[in-house]
Amino acid sequence: MNDLLTPQDVGVPHATWRHEQYDLWQKVEGAESGARIFGQVPTGGGKTTIACAMGAQEQVLYVAGTLGLLDQASREYGFAVIKGRQEYPCVHEAKVEKWKAKGEGPPTARDCHYEKVRECWYYNECPYQQAKQRAFASSRMGCTYKYLALSKKAQARGGSLVLDECHDACDQLLDFASFEMTEDRRRWWNLPDFPYSRRYGPSGKGDVMDPAARVNVVNWLKECLRHIPRDLLEDESRTGSSARGLKNRFEKAVEEMGDPELDWFLECGPGIMERRKKVGGRWRTVQMAGIRVRPLDAGPIAAPLMEGKEKVLLMSATIGADAGALATALGIDRHKFYTYEHPIPEDARPVFDLGVERLTKTNLDRNPALLTVQAMAIRRFVDLWPPDWRGVVLTSSYYKINILRAALGGMLGDRVFVPPQDGVSERIGAFVEDPRSGLIAVDTIQGWGHGLDLRGSAARIAVVAGVPFENPYDPFVRARRSRPAGDKFYWWKAYMAVVQACGRVSRGEKIGDEGLGTNGLGPDDFTNHGWLVNVAAIADGSAVSPRAKRTFPDWFEIKKQ
Repeated sequence: MNDLLTPQDVGVPHATWRHEQYDLWQKVEGAESGARIFGQVPTGGGKTTIACAMGAQEQVLYVAGTLGLLDQASREYGFAVIKGRQEYPCVHEAKVEKWKAKGEGPPTARDCHYEKVRECWYYNECPYQQAKQRAFASSRMGCTYKYLALSKKAQARGGSLVLDECHDACDQLLDFASFEMTEDRRRWWNLPDFPYSRRYGPSGKGDVMDPAARVNVVNWLKECLRHIPRDLLEDESRTGSSARGLKNRFEKAVEEMGDPELDWFLECGPGIMERRKKVGGRWRTVQMAGIRVRPLDAGPIAAPLMEGKEKVLLMSATIGADAGALATALGIDRHKFYTYEHPIPEDARPVFDLGVERLTKTNLDRNPALLTVQAMAIRRFVDLWPPDWRGVVLTSSYYKINILRAALGGMLGDRVFVPPQDGVSERIGAFVEDPRSGLIAVDTIQGWGHGLDLRGSAARIAVVAGVPFENPYDPFVRARRSRPAGDKFYWWKAYMAVVQACGRVSRGEKIGDEGLGTNGLGPDDFTNHGWLVNVAAIADGSAVSPRAKRTFPDWFEIKKQ
């Protein structure tokens, strides 16, 4: 590697380059205008550094999936970030006092009641407007996927685009473009009845919308807009703020369903939605009536975000053996793919196969005791490591979670973490903040297996106890799989979740790193030239199938225990 430029020469606050940082940055710089480049840079490779370097010569827009990544880009690399309006307090003094007097809580910029925001006396002091002006004036701007998808101004910004955590881009974009409403919310707003003109699809639970169904839904959305009272939209209270948000949702849905490039899947009727709700003080999955309209392809949604950009760099630690499935799902016809070795030595992040049979529905129906066999294998694996090491066991359904918690509780006793009866984020927070050593959390891979950094002694062990395959009998999943390369994307998405889950505990930490010496770790916890050792295991044979191994990145090696 020829370091002709130091990091400081291009505004990067580091003394030296890592190989993957400099190499990928140079490949992006040398690419032709309009290039679409995928970069697989494993955890610890410093992906944000590459985005920062790109901002030295031209404008760059860095897009992240979480506010935590945006905060890091701002704090460590000087990106001017813009978040959603709800992240900024309202500074309209009279409004703040009025909400306080009513006990409604502090208003945010999302609660602005001015149709033309410049008419607000506090426009120049508004933290949201100030952040927005700074971000668009900066050569290094950062925002979330949601902000980019909703902001025409951000989409029109020149320069290059960097999509971080791009493995999650399709789901992010499909979620933002979807529209749904439950029956109880429809009644609360006193809106017209849902367009229950028929039960959709052969199963009665959904189907791809034909032109007539699309007209019916759009007409219903427009009728709903007419039912939102004008005086409510002008109300300064929390209810008025919610009404304006509802109006924006309906208008966005009408606009998007008019896009001829998008095909939609419609569910409308009783029992088509599932929600986690507190029932009798406990969280349960309940079915609700309602309407849900979801796009089938992320490509037409992604296209305007990338249109006109000098270059588009899509980065993730988990893209796989190639970028074909993800590129097709995002509507990218031509691309280049570069992958790099993991910066952490393999012996400091080993992944073991525990030899458990595939936990498919067919196998579990045939032999329900497989989950007990799995629990015993996990217990033996946990016992291999020091008793003060904390860990996470991640599986794919609440049914499996409950059985594993009970079985492991009988084997490991009070080491098994007992979570609060709350949502996923609350359970994660309670585990991370619990100071006890040796705790083992058993929870869902869908919530814990992505975007969660379990650094230092927060967790040293990760066990994948279930592969999160989407339900193949779900009509929406079947429709998605029937799209071009949809089946390949189905398998790719599930297997990348396995790699992501194993990576929750491999954070690239070394002895001497800032803060590492204060968390109770000692010299015996480090090997391989000072790397912190973390271990992972596969406890579901579905994750070590030949198809899975062909999909994994080259650096993801699985050893027999």
